[in-house]
Amino acid sequence: MKNPFKKKPSGEKKGKKKFTASERLKTIITSLVCAVAIWLMVVYINDPSITITLNDIDVRFTGEMALKEDGYVLTGKNELPDISVSVSGKRSDLMDYMDGVYVNVSVDDVLSTGEHEFPASIELPTTRLTLERGGISSVTLNVEPLETKEIQILVRQTGTNKDYFVASQLESDTVEISGAKSEIDGVSYGVASIDVSQITADTSGEYTYTMYGPSNTALTGSETIEAQSAVVHAENLVYERRSLPVIPELSAALAADYVIDTSKTVCSPTMVEVGVRPEFAGVGVGAVIDKVTDSETEFYLHPVTGIYIPGDSQTVRITPVLAKKQTKTLRVRITAVNVPEGMTADFTQETDVTLTCAEDVTPNDVKAEIDLSGLDRGSHHVAVNVSGPRVASYDPVSIDVTLR
Repeated sequence: MKNPFKKKPSGEKKGKKKFTASERLKTIITSLVCAVAIWLMVVYINDPSITITLNDIDVRFTGEMALKEDGYVLTGKNELPDISVSVSGKRSDLMDYMDGVYVNVSVDDVLSTGEHEFPASIELPTTRLTLERGGISSVTLNVEPLETKEIQILVRQTGTNKDYFVASQLESDTVEISGAKSEIDGVSYGVASIDVSQITADTSGEYTYTMYGPSNTALTGSETIEAQSAVVHAENLVYERRSLPVIPELSAALAADYVIDTSKTVCSPTMVEVGVRPEFAGVGVGAVIDKVTDSETEFYLHPVTGIYIPGDSQTVRITPVLAKKQTKTLRVRITAVNVPEGMTADFTQETDVTLTCAEDVTPNDVKAEIDLSGLDRGSHHVAVNVSGPRVASYDPVSIDVTLR
């Protein structure tokens, strides 16, 4: 039995097979061929040449800007049928470039309106793709005159603000639009919607608008209309809600010949809710009577600086009592008010006052007062305040008063 632990003689060595240079070259070439073959198989399996069908491809128009510069515009583009084509190429190339396949329609050299046939061609974004079948050679479209006009933009407020009225004022209430005459004729005005529910301080902003047709219906789509601006700028001024009395007053034309009897004139309602700015110092809202009548009639409230009259409070119903007016001088009795405590006032008890009033006004219809509040002992020249339900105006008058 051989001893496995027995050492071999020192001169005994294990031999190794040696490759020649030609054998090593053959091995390298074989490895390269196998690698290329494997790579080709992977490419073929993962990125094969295929053919696909593209549906509803994009249609582009060359020469359209020049057409508009000549005063024309294309219509009917939205009515073109869906165009499909079959394109072949490597799968990776198709994935990269298929969105760039489009139909090119040349609209050059148009000299008149009406129906025109324009040449069309399929454009490929790269030579790596091949058009197999499909496409079109021409399309038929209408050419219309290019029209331009201005439309008015109205403001429509949405939302409710329980504490404030908001007056929205457009920086410019018109917008210029252009497009095919058939579409432009169908636009009457635009409406910008502003939500006022959260507005509590003066603000400004840009607002989009919707176009409306002659029948007051919103236009939901347009093929050719372009607007000078897609938004309008608005200033929103905040007015505090407040109820104020209605004060009937005559128009300038009626005031030349008539006076209103405020004690007998009836207003409905007598109070209106309006918006008030801090600078407003009035005590009521004027309602302008602009015609002679003795029956209940609708009249408009008169807006003044610092006051906002909402749309649902623009008018009130008034039964006016008017009288022909004249200028007359009456001797009226004077009453002192707000006499300082502990003092007495010496003054002329009556004075002549020139009034513009109803023809039948008597001294008993006129109230004349002097206000002595804040005056010290001594002599003073004090204005007489004159009023009356049928007194339109009076010439200023004053008297001497001595406080003791």
